[in-house]
Amino acid sequence: MLVLLRVIPFVIGLTVAGGVFVLLTFPHISIWVMLATLFLILVLLIRLVGWAPDQAHFWFLTGIPFSMLIAAFSLILFLEEDIQKGVLGIMTAFFLFFFCEHLFTYIHAPGAYQMHAIEHLTSVMSICTLFFLSASLYAFRLFLQPSLWIIGLIFFFSAFFLLAASLWACKISTVRMTSYAFVGAFLLTEWFGSMTFLPSGFFPNAALVALLAYVFLGVSRAHFLQKLTPKVLTRYVLFASLLAAAVFGTARWV
Repeated sequence: MLVLLRVIPFVIGLTVAGGVFVLLTFPHISIWVMLATLFLILVLLIRLVGWAPDQAHFWFLTGIPFSMLIAAFSLILFLEEDIQKGVLGIMTAFFLFFFCEHLFTYIHAPGAYQMHAIEHLTSVMSICTLFFLSASLYAFRLFLQPSLWIIGLIFFFSAFFLLAASLWACKISTVRMTSYAFVGAFLLTEWFGSMTFLPSGFFPNAALVALLAYVFLGVSRAHFLQKLTPKVLTRYVLFASLLAAAVFGTARWV
């Protein structure tokens, strides 16, 4: 049984990569390929984590990689170049494989688990997922013109879950995790909505959303671990300012 569980991370990575390959080869059935891939990945994740819907770890440990895959597939629908779709698909497959590798040791072989691996990977994948989600929602609004409050609600609940999962991985108490995730999701949603009025593309806007998520998670984590000092805060502010300047400087304004 343990041997079968051991190969699940490899199967997940190959399934995502194979799904993207089929999607690029047969674009006319892309929706069905995505749905089939999502179903298979969900089954494999549940098998790896173990069916425990009454436990928080079940939802977070399955939800983080599954959310990333949904966001990546959503963005793929709006990309024009096959090379872009392929790179995004391979990167997503790598992230899911790497996360599930550590997930296997975390649950089934704790002696081989690398300390803080899930914690750091969850934060990185949450930020990447918010980037994919923001870009796809901006593109969705650009092409289909839905009401801003509709995509705002989708973004808010997605951001709340991703922030809560990242804070949960840092061993934050449920009450503090929920309150900080709510505040962070609200701030990110306000920022997400304001970015829609900028005369720039959806990738620069999504990058700025992901950048704010990075700062919020980094500062929150440092605060909870009692490592938040003026030096740490200054480092985050300077780094975020430099990246924001780079995004604004390289963005195409229309």
